[in-house]
Amino acid sequence: MREEMSPKNAPRMLSLWYLDDGLLFGPPNMVNQAWKTVETEAAKVGLKLNESKCEVWNAKNRAAIPDIPENVPDSDPEGFELLGIGVGKPSFCNRILHKRVLKIKEALAKLDIIDDPQIELTLLRCCMGFPRFAFAIRSTPPDMVSEAIAFFDQIMDETAEDRFDIAFSDRRKRQWHMPIRMGGVGIPRAEDAAAPAYLANTIDCCDLVREMLGKDDIEPLSNPGAGKTWDEFKKAANTKIDLPPNIEELLKQLKLSGNHPGSDDLTSFLRKHKQPGEKTQHFLNSTLQQLRLRELLATMDPRNAEDPGETTSRREEDICQEPTERALLRTLALIRGNQDTGYANSWLNVVPCSAHGTKMNKPTFAISLKWMMGDVICPEGQCPETSATNKRCPHRLDPFGDHAVCCATGPSRIARHDHVNATWMATLSGAGYHVRAEVRTSSDTRKRSADTLVYNWDKGSMAAHDWTISHVLRPQGLKAKTMDPNWAIKEAEARKIRTENGECLTRGIEFTPLAMDTFGGIGQLAARAICRVANHCRIRNDNDEVSKNQKRLAQKLRFAGHGPAKSG
Repeated sequence: MREEMSPKNAPRMLSLWYLDDGLLFGPPNMVNQAWKTVETEAAKVGLKLNESKCEVWNAKNRAAIPDIPENVPDSDPEGFELLGIGVGKPSFCNRILHKRVLKIKEALAKLDIIDDPQIELTLLRCCMGFPRFAFAIRSTPPDMVSEAIAFFDQIMDETAEDRFDIAFSDRRKRQWHMPIRMGGVGIPRAEDAAAPAYLANTIDCCDLVREMLGKDDIEPLSNPGAGKTWDEFKKAANTKIDLPPNIEELLKQLKLSGNHPGSDDLTSFLRKHKQPGEKTQHFLNSTLQQLRLRELLATMDPRNAEDPGETTSRREEDICQEPTERALLRTLALIRGNQDTGYANSWLNVVPCSAHGTKMNKPTFAISLKWMMGDVICPEGQCPETSATNKRCPHRLDPFGDHAVCCATGPSRIARHDHVNATWMATLSGAGYHVRAEVRTSSDTRKRSADTLVYNWDKGSMAAHDWTISHVLRPQGLKAKTMDPNWAIKEAEARKIRTENGECLTRGIEFTPLAMDTFGGIGQLAARAICRVANHCRIRNDNDEVSKNQKRLAQKLRFAGHGPAKSG
Protein backbone atom coordinates (compact mmCIF):
# COMPACT_ATOMS: atom_id res chain seq x y z
CA MET A 1 0.00 0.00 0.00
CA ARG A 2 2.83 2.37 0.88
CA GLU A 3 4.57 1.65 -2.43
CA GLU A 4 1.38 2.17 -4.40
CA MET A 5 0.81 5.63 -2.87
CA SER A 6 4.45 6.75 -2.91
CA PRO A 7 5.34 10.03 -4.70
CA LYS A 8 7.17 7.97 -7.31
CA ASN A 9 4.09 6.01 -8.37
CA ALA A 10 1.50 8.68 -7.61
CA PRO A 11 3.14 12.10 -8.12
CA ARG A 12 -0.14 13.95 -7.72
CA MET A 13 -1.05 12.04 -4.58
CA LEU A 14 0.13 12.74 -1.02
CA SER A 15 -0.25 10.01 1.57
CA LEU A 16 1.00 10.74 5.10
CA TRP A 17 0.66 8.34 8.04
CA TYR A 18 1.58 8.20 11.72
CA LEU A 19 0.60 4.86 13.27
CA ASP A 20 -3.16 4.56 12.62
CA ASP A 21 -3.74 8.22 11.66
CA GLY A 22 -3.52 9.05 7.96
CA LEU A 23 -3.99 11.90 5.48
CA LEU A 24 -4.78 11.44 1.79
CA PHE A 25 -4.50 14.41 -0.58
CA GLY A 26 -4.98 14.44 -4.35
CA PRO A 27 -7.48 14.52 -7.20
CA PRO A 28 -10.92 13.03 -6.32
CA ASN A 29 -10.45 9.84 -8.36
CA MET A 30 -7.07 9.12 -6.74
CA VAL A 31 -8.38 9.83 -3.23
CA ASN A 32 -11.32 7.55 -3.93
CA GLN A 33 -8.97 4.76 -5.07
CA ALA A 34 -6.72 5.33 -2.05
CA TRP A 35 -9.73 4.98 0.27
CA LYS A 36 -10.59 1.63 -1.29
CA THR A 37 -6.97 0.49 -1.00
CA VAL A 38 -6.75 1.42 2.68
CA GLU A 39 -10.10 -0.22 3.41
CA THR A 40 -9.11 -3.44 1.62
CA GLU A 41 -5.62 -3.71 3.10
CA ALA A 42 -6.83 -2.89 6.61
CA ALA A 43 -9.45 -5.65 6.43
CA LYS A 44 -6.73 -8.22 5.67
CA VAL A 45 -5.21 -7.64 9.13
CA GLY A 46 -8.51 -7.32 10.98
CA LEU A 47 -8.70 -3.52 11.05
CA LYS A 48 -11.58 -1.28 10.06
CA LEU A 49 -11.79 2.41 9.19
CA ASN A 50 -13.54 4.47 11.87
CA GLU A 51 -15.76 6.53 9.61
CA SER A 52 -17.01 8.73 12.46
CA LYS A 53 -13.48 10.10 12.89
CA CYS A 54 -12.85 10.69 9.19
CA GLU A 55 -13.43 13.93 7.31
CA VAL A 56 -13.57 14.98 3.68
CA TRP A 57 -12.16 18.41 2.89
CA ASN A 58 -12.68 20.55 -0.21
CA ALA A 59 -14.79 17.92 -1.97
CA LYS A 60 -16.78 20.03 -4.39
CA ASN A 61 -18.45 16.99 -5.90
CA ARG A 62 -19.07 13.99 -3.63
CA ALA A 63 -20.13 11.98 -6.68
CA ALA A 64 -16.45 11.92 -7.71
CA ILE A 65 -15.62 9.91 -4.57
CA PRO A 66 -18.42 7.29 -4.55
CA ASP A 67 -16.55 4.78 -2.37
CA ILE A 68 -16.29 7.20 0.56
CA PRO A 69 -19.54 6.78 2.56
CA GLU A 70 -21.93 9.70 2.79
CA ASN A 71 -21.83 9.57 6.60
CA VAL A 72 -18.16 10.70 6.50
CA PRO A 73 -18.72 14.43 7.12
CA ASP A 74 -17.35 17.35 5.14
CA SER A 75 -14.97 19.57 7.10
CA ASP A 76 -15.06 23.37 7.17
CA PRO A 77 -14.54 24.67 3.61
CA GLU A 78 -11.98 27.18 4.93
CA GLY A 79 -9.65 24.49 6.28
CA PHE A 80 -9.22 21.40 8.41
CA GLU A 81 -7.73 20.60 11.78
CA LEU A 82 -4.62 18.43 12.01
CA LEU A 83 -3.22 17.40 15.40
CA GLY A 84 -4.84 20.45 16.97
CA ILE A 85 -3.48 22.86 14.33
CA GLY A 86 -5.58 24.68 11.75
CA VAL A 87 -4.58 24.22 8.11
CA GLY A 88 -6.34 26.61 5.74
CA LYS A 89 -7.28 30.27 5.57
CA PRO A 90 -6.11 32.74 8.27
CA SER A 91 -9.64 33.15 9.65
CA PHE A 92 -9.94 29.38 10.12
CA CYS A 93 -6.46 29.02 11.67
CA ASN A 94 -7.21 31.84 14.11
CA ARG A 95 -10.49 30.18 15.14
CA ILE A 96 -8.78 26.86 15.85
CA LEU A 97 -6.01 28.51 17.84
CA HIS A 98 -8.48 30.72 19.67
CA LYS A 99 -10.17 27.55 21.00
CA ARG A 100 -6.82 26.37 22.33
CA VAL A 101 -6.23 29.71 24.06
CA LEU A 102 -9.68 29.52 25.69
CA LYS A 103 -8.75 26.11 27.15
CA ILE A 104 -5.50 27.58 28.46
CA LYS A 105 -7.46 30.48 29.97
CA GLU A 106 -9.82 28.04 31.66
CA ALA A 107 -6.88 26.20 33.24
CA LEU A 108 -5.15 29.41 34.35
CA ALA A 109 -8.35 30.57 36.06
CA LYS A 110 -7.89 27.68 38.50
CA LEU A 111 -4.45 28.76 39.71
CA ASP A 112 -6.09 30.35 42.75
CA ILE A 113 -6.88 26.84 43.98
CA ILE A 114 -3.14 26.30 44.48
CA ASP A 115 -2.68 29.72 46.12
CA ASP A 116 1.12 29.46 46.22
CA PRO A 117 3.04 31.97 44.06
CA GLN A 118 6.20 29.85 43.72
CA ILE A 119 4.32 26.77 42.50
CA GLU A 120 2.00 28.89 40.36
CA LEU A 121 4.91 30.59 38.61
CA THR A 122 6.60 27.23 38.01
CA LEU A 123 3.42 25.82 36.47
CA LEU A 124 2.86 28.95 34.41
CA ARG A 125 6.39 28.81 33.03
CA CYS A 126 6.79 25.05 32.57
CA CYS A 127 3.45 23.60 31.52
CA MET A 128 0.22 25.60 31.89
CA GLY A 129 1.11 28.66 29.83
CA PHE A 130 3.44 29.01 26.89
CA PRO A 131 4.34 25.28 26.58
CA ARG A 132 0.69 24.52 25.75
CA PHE A 133 0.81 27.13 23.01
CA ALA A 134 4.26 26.52 21.57
CA PHE A 135 3.38 23.68 19.18
CA ALA A 136 0.75 25.80 17.47
CA ILE A 137 3.15 28.63 16.62
CA ARG A 138 5.77 26.18 15.38
CA SER A 139 3.32 24.88 12.80
CA THR A 140 1.63 28.02 11.45
CA PRO A 141 3.04 31.20 9.86
CA PRO A 142 2.83 33.94 12.53
CA ASP A 143 0.99 36.42 10.30
CA MET A 144 -1.83 33.89 9.79
CA VAL A 145 -2.58 33.59 13.52
CA SER A 146 -1.62 37.06 14.76
CA GLU A 147 -5.04 37.61 16.39
CA ALA A 148 -4.82 34.39 18.42
CA ILE A 149 -1.21 35.19 19.42
CA ALA A 150 -2.25 38.64 20.68
CA PHE A 151 -5.15 37.05 22.61
CA PHE A 152 -2.80 34.54 24.26
CA ASP A 153 -0.35 37.26 25.32
CA GLN A 154 -3.23 39.26 26.76
CA ILE A 155 -4.41 36.26 28.82
CA MET A 156 -0.89 35.63 30.14
CA ASP A 157 -0.42 39.29 31.12
CA GLU A 158 -3.77 39.38 32.90
CA THR A 159 -2.91 36.20 34.81
CA ALA A 160 0.46 37.62 35.90
CA GLU A 161 -1.14 40.83 37.15
CA ASP A 162 -3.87 38.91 38.96
CA ARG A 163 -1.72 36.25 40.64
CA PHE A 164 1.60 37.91 41.55
CA ASP A 165 0.68 41.35 42.92
CA ILE A 166 3.25 43.23 40.84
CA ALA A 167 2.71 46.76 39.56
CA PHE A 168 3.46 46.13 35.89
CA SER A 169 4.92 49.28 34.45
CA ASP A 170 6.14 49.12 30.86
CA ARG A 171 9.67 48.42 32.09
CA ARG A 172 8.57 45.58 34.38
CA LYS A 173 6.49 44.02 31.63
CA ARG A 174 9.57 43.96 29.43
CA GLN A 175 11.61 42.34 32.19
CA TRP A 176 8.89 39.81 33.03
CA HIS A 177 9.02 38.35 29.53
CA MET A 178 12.81 38.08 29.41
CA PRO A 179 14.49 34.68 29.89
CA ILE A 180 15.80 33.92 33.37
CA ARG A 181 19.28 34.12 31.84
CA MET A 182 18.60 37.78 31.02
CA GLY A 183 17.03 38.77 34.32
CA GLY A 184 13.38 37.89 33.62
CA VAL A 185 11.10 35.13 34.86
CA GLY A 186 11.22 33.02 31.69
CA ILE A 187 7.67 33.53 30.39
CA PRO A 188 8.11 34.65 26.77
CA ARG A 189 5.71 36.71 24.74
CA ALA A 190 4.21 34.52 22.03
CA GLU A 191 4.53 37.50 19.69
CA ASP A 192 8.32 37.32 20.09
CA ALA A 193 8.59 33.53 20.09
CA ALA A 194 6.38 32.92 17.03
CA ALA A 195 8.89 33.82 14.31
CA PRO A 196 11.84 31.84 15.80
CA ALA A 197 9.55 28.85 16.42
CA TYR A 198 8.12 28.75 12.89
CA LEU A 199 11.47 29.37 11.17
CA ALA A 200 13.19 26.69 13.28
CA ASN A 201 10.45 24.18 12.50
CA THR A 202 10.77 25.00 8.80
CA ILE A 203 14.53 24.41 8.90
CA ASP A 204 14.39 21.27 11.03
CA CYS A 205 11.66 19.61 8.95
CA CYS A 206 13.06 20.47 5.54
CA ASP A 207 14.90 17.16 5.01
CA LEU A 208 11.83 15.18 6.08
CA VAL A 209 9.59 17.12 3.66
CA ARG A 210 12.04 16.48 0.82
CA GLU A 211 11.97 12.77 1.60
CA MET A 212 8.17 12.60 1.84
CA LEU A 213 7.62 14.47 -1.42
CA GLY A 214 10.54 12.86 -3.23
CA LYS A 215 11.96 16.26 -4.18
CA ASP A 216 15.48 17.50 -3.44
CA ASP A 217 14.99 21.11 -4.55
CA ILE A 218 12.73 22.23 -1.67
CA GLU A 219 14.23 25.14 0.27
CA PRO A 220 13.25 26.09 3.85
CA LEU A 221 11.95 29.52 2.91
CA SER A 222 9.71 28.04 0.20
CA ASN A 223 7.25 26.99 2.92
CA PRO A 224 4.11 29.15 3.12
CA GLY A 225 4.84 32.34 5.02
CA ALA A 226 8.48 31.41 5.81
CA GLY A 227 10.00 34.05 3.53
CA LYS A 228 7.87 36.83 4.99
CA THR A 229 8.56 35.63 8.54
CA TRP A 230 12.33 35.66 7.92
CA ASP A 231 12.19 39.16 6.42
CA GLU A 232 10.38 40.48 9.50
CA PHE A 233 12.73 38.63 11.86
CA LYS A 234 15.77 39.96 10.03
CA LYS A 235 14.45 43.52 10.12
CA ALA A 236 13.97 43.29 13.90
CA ALA A 237 17.32 41.58 14.56
CA ASN A 238 19.18 44.23 12.51
CA THR A 239 17.81 47.05 14.66
CA LYS A 240 20.64 49.18 16.03
CA ILE A 241 20.34 50.29 19.67
CA ASP A 242 23.22 52.34 21.09
CA LEU A 243 24.12 51.84 24.76
CA PRO A 244 26.85 53.41 26.94
CA PRO A 245 30.34 51.90 26.36
CA ASN A 246 30.54 50.27 29.82
CA ILE A 247 27.23 48.47 29.26
CA GLU A 248 28.29 47.40 25.78
CA GLU A 249 31.48 45.95 27.27
CA LEU A 250 29.56 44.06 29.96
CA LEU A 251 27.15 42.60 27.39
CA LYS A 252 30.11 41.52 25.29
CA GLN A 253 31.70 39.78 28.27
CA LEU A 254 28.42 38.01 29.00
CA LYS A 255 28.01 37.07 25.31
CA LEU A 256 24.77 39.02 25.12
CA SER A 257 25.80 41.61 22.56
CA GLY A 258 23.57 40.01 19.89
CA ASN A 259 23.93 38.67 16.36
CA HIS A 260 22.89 40.73 13.34
CA PRO A 261 21.86 38.87 10.16
CA GLY A 262 22.66 41.84 7.93
CA SER A 263 21.81 40.81 4.38
CA ASP A 264 22.35 37.07 4.99
CA ASP A 265 19.71 34.54 4.17
CA LEU A 266 18.47 32.23 6.94
CA THR A 267 20.80 29.32 6.12
CA SER A 268 23.90 31.54 5.98
CA PHE A 269 22.98 33.28 9.24
CA LEU A 270 22.68 29.95 11.05
CA ARG A 271 25.90 28.64 9.56
CA LYS A 272 27.87 31.74 10.67
CA HIS A 273 26.55 32.19 14.20
CA LYS A 274 24.80 29.09 15.56
CA GLN A 275 27.00 26.92 17.77
CA PRO A 276 27.35 23.19 16.97
CA GLY A 277 24.68 21.25 18.81
CA GLU A 278 22.63 24.35 19.61
CA LYS A 279 18.96 24.03 18.76
CA THR A 280 17.80 26.27 15.92
CA GLN A 281 14.79 27.64 17.79
CA HIS A 282 16.87 28.36 20.88
CA PHE A 283 19.43 30.27 18.81
CA LEU A 284 16.88 32.35 16.90
CA ASN A 285 14.89 33.10 20.02
CA SER A 286 18.05 34.08 21.91
CA THR A 287 18.97 36.46 19.07
CA LEU A 288 15.61 38.21 19.38
CA GLN A 289 15.67 38.24 23.19
CA GLN A 290 19.09 39.92 23.19
CA LEU A 291 17.50 42.69 21.15
CA ARG A 292 14.70 42.94 23.73
CA LEU A 293 17.33 43.17 26.47
CA ARG A 294 19.00 46.07 24.67
CA GLU A 295 15.60 47.76 24.34
CA LEU A 296 15.05 47.32 28.08
CA LEU A 297 18.47 48.73 28.94
CA ALA A 298 17.88 51.65 26.57
CA THR A 299 14.89 52.72 28.71
CA MET A 300 17.36 53.15 31.60
CA ASP A 301 20.17 54.82 29.64
CA PRO A 302 21.20 57.93 31.60
CA ARG A 303 21.66 59.71 28.29
CA ASN A 304 17.92 59.27 27.67
CA ALA A 305 16.84 60.46 31.13
CA GLU A 306 13.61 62.39 31.29
CA ASP A 307 13.63 66.14 31.70
CA PRO A 308 14.35 66.88 35.38
CA GLY A 309 11.83 69.68 35.17
CA GLU A 310 8.89 67.33 34.68
CA THR A 311 5.75 68.19 36.61
CA THR A 312 5.06 67.02 40.15
CA SER A 313 1.72 65.51 39.11
CA ARG A 314 3.50 63.19 36.70
CA ARG A 315 5.91 62.10 39.41
CA GLU A 316 3.00 61.33 41.71
CA GLU A 317 1.48 59.13 39.00
CA ASP A 318 4.79 57.24 38.81
CA ILE A 319 5.09 56.70 42.57
CA CYS A 320 5.74 52.97 41.99
CA GLN A 321 8.30 53.68 39.28
CA GLU A 322 11.79 52.59 40.25
CA PRO A 323 14.49 55.28 39.92
CA THR A 324 16.31 54.89 36.61
CA GLU A 325 19.81 54.48 38.06
CA ARG A 326 18.58 51.81 40.47
CA ALA A 327 16.72 49.96 37.72
CA LEU A 328 19.82 49.98 35.52
CA LEU A 329 22.19 48.64 38.17
CA ARG A 330 19.61 46.05 39.28
CA THR A 331 19.18 44.82 35.71
CA LEU A 332 22.94 44.61 35.16
CA ALA A 333 23.20 42.62 38.40
CA LEU A 334 20.51 40.16 37.27
CA ILE A 335 22.05 39.36 33.88
CA ARG A 336 25.44 38.32 35.28
CA GLY A 337 26.56 34.76 34.81
CA ASN A 338 29.34 32.43 33.74
CA GLN A 339 29.87 28.82 32.71
CA ASP A 340 31.01 27.75 36.19
CA THR A 341 28.27 29.06 38.49
CA GLY A 342 25.42 29.71 36.06
CA TYR A 343 23.24 32.82 36.13
CA ALA A 344 22.69 35.26 38.96
CA ASN A 345 18.92 34.85 38.61
CA SER A 346 19.03 31.01 38.59
CA TRP A 347 17.42 30.78 42.05
CA LEU A 348 14.10 31.47 40.33
CA ASN A 349 14.41 28.29 38.28
CA VAL A 350 14.54 25.77 41.15
CA VAL A 351 11.93 23.04 41.44
CA PRO A 352 9.85 23.87 44.54
CA CYS A 353 10.54 20.97 46.91
CA SER A 354 10.57 21.13 50.71
CA ALA A 355 12.68 17.96 50.97
CA HIS A 356 15.44 19.58 48.89
CA GLY A 357 15.21 22.90 50.70
CA THR A 358 13.99 24.74 47.60
CA LYS A 359 10.49 25.68 48.75
CA MET A 360 9.76 29.18 50.06
CA ASN A 361 6.69 30.10 52.04
CA LYS A 362 4.17 32.23 50.21
CA PRO A 363 4.98 35.70 51.62
CA THR A 364 8.73 35.18 51.23
CA PHE A 365 8.51 34.17 47.57
CA ALA A 366 6.05 36.95 46.74
CA ILE A 367 8.39 39.58 48.23
CA SER A 368 11.47 38.00 46.61
CA LEU A 369 9.75 38.14 43.23
CA LYS A 370 8.80 41.80 43.70
CA TRP A 371 12.38 42.49 44.84
CA MET A 372 13.80 40.92 41.70
CA MET A 373 11.34 42.87 39.54
CA GLY A 374 12.16 46.22 41.17
CA ASP A 375 8.66 46.68 42.57
CA VAL A 376 7.67 48.44 45.78
CA ILE A 377 7.83 45.98 48.69
CA CYS A 378 7.23 48.11 51.79
CA PRO A 379 5.90 51.56 52.72
CA GLU A 380 8.28 54.41 53.37
CA GLY A 381 8.77 55.34 56.99
CA GLN A 382 10.85 54.80 60.09
CA CYS A 383 12.55 51.39 60.24
CA PRO A 384 10.72 49.38 62.97
CA GLU A 385 13.64 47.08 63.84
CA THR A 386 15.09 47.08 67.35
CA SER A 387 18.26 45.48 68.68
CA ALA A 388 18.63 42.96 71.51
CA THR A 389 19.21 45.92 73.85
CA ASN A 390 15.99 47.53 72.61
CA LYS A 391 17.85 50.15 70.59
CA ARG A 392 15.82 51.29 67.63
CA CYS A 393 17.24 51.57 64.11
CA PRO A 394 17.72 55.29 63.31
CA HIS A 395 17.28 54.87 59.53
CA ARG A 396 14.20 55.10 57.35
CA LEU A 397 12.79 52.39 55.13
CA ASP A 398 12.77 53.00 51.39
CA PRO A 399 9.92 51.52 49.28
CA PHE A 400 12.21 49.20 47.29
CA GLY A 401 13.75 47.45 50.30
CA ASP A 402 17.38 48.56 50.02
CA HIS A 403 17.59 49.49 53.69
CA ALA A 404 15.62 46.40 54.75
CA VAL A 405 18.28 44.01 53.42
CA CYS A 406 21.16 46.07 54.89
CA CYS A 407 19.68 46.95 58.29
CA ALA A 408 22.28 46.12 60.94
CA THR A 409 19.76 46.42 63.79
CA GLY A 410 17.22 43.75 62.90
CA PRO A 411 17.65 40.00 62.42
CA SER A 412 17.24 39.65 58.63
CA ARG A 413 20.86 40.33 57.66
CA ILE A 414 22.16 37.74 60.13
CA ALA A 415 19.43 35.27 59.14
CA ARG A 416 20.38 35.58 55.47
CA HIS A 417 24.06 35.02 56.29
CA ASP A 418 23.33 32.04 58.55
CA HIS A 419 21.07 30.41 55.97
CA VAL A 420 23.75 30.61 53.27
CA ASN A 421 26.43 29.35 55.65
CA ALA A 422 24.27 26.41 56.78
CA THR A 423 23.66 25.45 53.15
CA TRP A 424 27.40 25.65 52.44
CA MET A 425 28.25 23.54 55.51
CA ALA A 426 25.75 20.84 54.56
CA THR A 427 27.18 20.71 51.05
CA LEU A 428 30.77 20.46 52.32
CA SER A 429 29.81 17.66 54.66
CA GLY A 430 28.02 15.82 51.86
CA ALA A 431 31.11 16.16 49.66
CA GLY A 432 33.26 14.41 52.25
CA TYR A 433 34.82 17.37 54.07
CA HIS A 434 35.10 17.54 57.87
CA VAL A 435 33.63 20.83 59.06
CA ARG A 436 32.72 22.83 62.15
CA ALA A 437 30.66 25.99 62.41
CA GLU A 438 31.52 29.34 64.04
CA VAL A 439 35.07 28.53 65.15
CA ARG A 440 37.44 30.96 66.90
CA THR A 441 40.78 30.68 65.13
CA SER A 442 42.53 32.64 67.88
CA SER A 443 42.46 32.08 71.63
CA ASP A 444 43.37 35.72 72.22
CA THR A 445 40.04 37.14 71.09
CA ARG A 446 36.38 36.20 71.01
CA LYS A 447 36.33 36.93 67.27
CA ARG A 448 35.20 34.07 65.01
CA SER A 449 37.16 34.22 61.78
CA ALA A 450 35.66 31.00 60.49
CA ASP A 451 31.96 30.73 59.71
CA THR A 452 32.97 27.23 58.63
CA LEU A 453 36.30 25.62 59.56
CA VAL A 454 37.21 22.93 57.00
CA TYR A 455 39.80 20.52 58.37
CA ASN A 456 40.78 18.80 55.11
CA TRP A 457 40.34 21.60 52.56
CA ASP A 458 43.58 21.39 50.58
CA LYS A 459 45.92 18.38 50.93
CA GLY A 460 44.96 17.96 54.55
CA SER A 461 45.41 21.62 55.54
CA MET A 462 42.71 23.62 57.31
CA ALA A 463 40.80 26.54 55.84
CA ALA A 464 38.55 29.15 57.40
CA HIS A 465 35.56 29.96 55.18
CA ASP A 466 33.86 33.26 55.96
CA TRP A 467 30.69 34.24 54.09
CA THR A 468 29.67 37.84 53.40
CA ILE A 469 26.35 38.74 51.76
CA SER A 470 26.63 42.26 50.36
CA HIS A 471 24.12 44.52 48.62
CA VAL A 472 24.69 45.93 45.13
CA LEU A 473 22.24 48.83 45.25
CA ARG A 474 23.93 50.89 47.95
CA PRO A 475 24.75 54.57 47.28
CA GLN A 476 28.38 53.73 46.46
CA GLY A 477 27.27 51.68 43.49
CA LEU A 478 24.41 53.92 42.37
CA LYS A 479 26.54 57.09 42.37
CA ALA A 480 29.60 55.59 40.71
CA LYS A 481 30.64 57.16 37.41
CA THR A 482 30.75 53.71 35.81
CA MET A 483 28.20 51.23 37.10
CA ASP A 484 29.72 47.87 37.99
CA PRO A 485 27.30 45.17 39.20
CA ASN A 486 30.21 43.28 40.79
CA TRP A 487 31.51 46.18 42.89
CA ALA A 488 29.91 44.98 46.15
CA ILE A 489 31.35 41.45 46.08
CA LYS A 490 34.78 42.76 45.06
CA GLU A 491 34.73 45.21 47.95
CA ALA A 492 33.55 42.50 50.38
CA GLU A 493 36.33 40.10 49.37
CA ALA A 494 39.01 42.79 49.64
CA ARG A 495 37.76 43.96 53.05
CA LYS A 496 37.69 40.46 54.49
CA ILE A 497 41.19 39.67 53.23
CA ARG A 498 42.46 42.95 54.70
CA THR A 499 40.93 42.39 58.15
CA GLU A 500 41.01 38.60 58.63
CA ASN A 501 43.65 37.03 56.40
CA GLY A 502 46.76 37.89 58.44
CA GLU A 503 45.44 36.48 61.70
CA CYS A 504 44.57 33.14 60.09
CA LEU A 505 47.89 32.84 58.27
CA THR A 506 49.87 33.29 61.49
CA ARG A 507 48.17 30.14 62.75
CA GLY A 508 48.71 28.15 59.58
CA ILE A 509 45.07 28.36 58.46
CA GLU A 510 44.13 29.31 54.91
CA PHE A 511 41.56 32.10 54.91
CA THR A 512 38.93 32.06 52.15
CA PRO A 513 36.44 34.94 52.05
CA LEU A 514 33.29 33.85 50.25
CA ALA A 515 31.19 36.72 48.91
CA MET A 516 27.72 36.80 47.41
CA ASP A 517 25.33 39.70 46.88
CA THR A 518 21.59 40.07 47.23
CA PHE A 519 21.00 39.60 43.49
CA GLY A 520 22.91 36.33 43.18
CA GLY A 521 26.35 37.59 42.21
CA ILE A 522 29.15 35.29 43.38
CA GLY A 523 32.73 36.42 44.04
CA GLN A 524 35.76 34.91 42.32
CA LEU A 525 37.03 33.16 45.46
CA ALA A 526 33.57 31.76 46.20
CA ALA A 527 33.32 30.53 42.58
CA ARG A 528 36.64 28.71 42.94
CA ALA A 529 35.50 27.11 46.20
CA ILE A 530 32.25 26.00 44.53
CA CYS A 531 34.24 24.41 41.69
CA ARG A 532 36.44 22.55 44.19
CA VAL A 533 33.45 21.21 46.13
CA ALA A 534 31.68 20.20 42.90
CA ASN A 535 34.76 18.23 41.88
CA HIS A 536 34.79 16.46 45.26
CA CYS A 537 31.12 15.58 44.71
CA ARG A 538 32.07 14.11 41.34
CA ILE A 539 34.74 11.90 42.91
CA ARG A 540 32.55 10.90 45.86
CA ASN A 541 29.48 10.12 43.74
CA ASP A 542 31.44 8.68 40.78
CA ASN A 543 29.93 10.90 38.08
CA ASP A 544 31.31 13.28 35.46
CA GLU A 545 28.77 16.08 35.87
CA VAL A 546 31.16 18.65 37.36
CA SER A 547 29.60 21.56 35.45
CA LYS A 548 26.08 20.62 36.54
CA ASN A 549 27.20 20.14 40.14
CA GLN A 550 28.77 23.62 40.15
CA LYS A 551 25.69 25.33 38.78
CA ARG A 552 23.30 23.45 41.06
CA LEU A 553 25.35 24.28 44.14
CA ALA A 554 25.53 27.96 43.14
CA GLN A 555 21.80 27.92 42.46
CA LYS A 556 21.06 26.50 45.90
CA LEU A 557 23.27 29.09 47.61
CA ARG A 558 21.49 31.88 45.71
CA PHE A 559 18.15 30.44 46.75
CA ALA A 560 19.31 30.32 50.37
CA GLY A 561 20.35 33.97 50.14
CA HIS A 562 16.91 35.07 48.95
CA GLY A 563 14.70 33.45 51.58
CA PRO A 564 15.54 35.02 54.95
CA ALA A 565 16.80 38.16 53.21
CA LYS A 566 13.27 39.24 52.46
CA SER A 567 11.27 37.46 55.15
CA GLY A 568 13.22 38.82 58.11
